[in-house]
Amino acid sequence: MATSSLKQKTHKVKEWVTEHKMEIIICGGIIVCVGVGILGYRHFNSVKPIINPIIPSTLPRSMPKIDSVNHVTDSYEAIREVARQGHIRVLPNGWLASASKILQAKEVGIDLNVGETLVDSCTVKLKCA
Repeated sequence: MATSSLKQKTHKVKEWVTEHKMEIIICGGIIVCVGVGILGYRHFNSVKPIINPIIPSTLPRSMPKIDSVNHVTDSYEAIREVARQGHIRVLPNGWLASASKILQAKEVGIDLNVGETLVDSCTVKLKCA
């Protein structure tokens, strides 16, 4: 009679374990991680001689200090003046040169074709990076 009740209890335990298999695995993993963490913390000094040869001595132990930037300048602050020479410009389709530009070109000795104009020499200001 005692063996039958023991078999029933064993069967119930087996059923419970199979039903809760995932929870048991998760709890077991958490217990192992916490245990390793506690042991590592308590016995760090005894483990240190084992770990030190693994860490290369060429690696810096701390990051180098970098000076902070005190002043930031806008890269477009520099303005440069560029002399641009006069030239002939091709106009968009359907556009014609003005009468004054045609006369100005003839005075200089340039014959403009239809759809061309004369651009005067000038100084242009450019923002430089």
